[in-house]
Amino acid sequence: YFLPLGGTGINLKRDIVPDKDYLPLDERQIDVIFTGNYTPPQTFEKYLVNMDPDSRAFFHQLVRENIDRPDEITERLLEEKLIREAVAYDTDSLRAVMPNLMYVDLSVRFFYRAKVITTLADNGIKVHTYGAGWNLAECKKPENIVIHGNVDSRKCLDMLSQSKLSVNVMPWFKRGAHDRIFNSMLNGAAVVSDGSEYICRCFDKDSILMYNLNDLQSDEGCEMLAGQVKELLKDRDRLENMVSMGYSLCIKKHTWAARTMEFIDKCLKIMV
Repeated sequence: YFLPLGGTGINLKRDIVPDKDYLPLDERQIDVIFTGNYTPPQTFEKYLVNMDPDSRAFFHQLVRENIDRPDEITERLLEEKLIREAVAYDTDSLRAVMPNLMYVDLSVRFFYRAKVITTLADNGIKVHTYGAGWNLAECKKPENIVIHGNVDSRKCLDMLSQSKLSVNVMPWFKRGAHDRIFNSMLNGAAVVSDGSEYICRCFDKDSILMYNLNDLQSDEGCEMLAGQVKELLKDRDRLENMVSMGYSLCIKKHTWAARTMEFIDKCLKIMV
């Protein structure tokens, strides 16, 4: 049974902005925001320190293959690679090596997290980051990454409520969702995100700006993403409609209250 994360809106009880669901776009001071940390991928080498050189090379190659094929989950690529290279394995040996996939997962995840944010910054879009480590991101125009440093979850929600467009980069799973999407929409920010099977079922082009990680492997694809973000920020009617659609969908289906009722309903069906 699949139950995704839910979202939190700080004004759901109308105790911050009494006469509206969220702060109007004209009163929002931040154009583009990203809430999340950044860690340079080389940091994760610590997960491989006890391996022999051949094993380290195997996992380094697996990272490169997963970067080249961002639609695939790491576990599937691992098994493909083992078969392709005629490496004998059974269930127990495969289970034993799975913890080392943390290195691959984190390396690929933070590669693309930095790729998205630096792509926007390099194309002249100021991105306000709330999270640690963004001073370590390699960027041609670092002045466009506005670093606010590490903050708590409540501060992230507060700043989402003051932003027009929230950037999301999915963790390395392909069928679920991240609460950053729901948090953003419930606090009146439009969302730009890569997709997943679940996200594509929940939202359409009118409620979210979707991009494809594969496109970011070319300069043209990076410029296309930046262009889409710039166009959305300039198109006030489209932006307001996207905010309204996203909020309406999330307030009905993607709050923690909705998740709780869904969970209770599932439990009752199992018990009956």
